[in-house]
Amino acid sequence: MAATAGNRCFALSYDPKVRQFMVDHHCPGWDLDQFPDDPRVIRG
Repeated sequence: MAATAGNRCFALSYDPKVRQFMVDHHCPGWDLDQFPDDPRVIRG
């Protein structure tokens, strides 16, 4: 809902539907199997 209202979003994809949402709404994020272990990477 936040993305459709124009708010910034970040996704953690755990499901193909979430991945499709990320693509459709140009939402940055990670797939859970690619989630980094290093918190410095997460902070950006």
